[in-house]
Amino acid sequence: MLYTERDSMDPAYSWVEEMPHLEGGNDALRTYIHQYPYPECGLKTNLEGLVVLQFIVEKDGTTSNVKVVRSPDQCLSEAMLLYFNEIPTWKPGKYNGKIVACYFTLPITYNINEYKSRMKKE
Repeated sequence: MLYTERDSMDPAYSWVEEMPHLEGGNDALRTYIHQYPYPECGLKTNLEGLVVLQFIVEKDGTTSNVKVVRSPDQCLSEAMLLYFNEIPTWKPGKYNGKIVACYFTLPITYNINEYKSRMKKE
């Protein structure tokens, strides 16, 4: 997934009538989030917690301005940013029926027991 450069003359909305989403909707997003790899540094030190990403979904469905706004540790932040690079293109948001760029906040919980349980099922 490539990040696009922001056009400073094209605003990114904080609120839109139709939020951006992955093809397949919330189920596809949940599936994508639950497939994240747990970083080795997190497993070794039992790091868990909530990583919150904020980014802009552009009009073409690419993402820009991706940043971690909350995280318990740099290890988990870096792992999630690497994983996020692989996210598919989004369906952009709409405001007044027009496709617009908008902000999106994505919380991801790192939980070792949940991760190990998921690995056993695969």
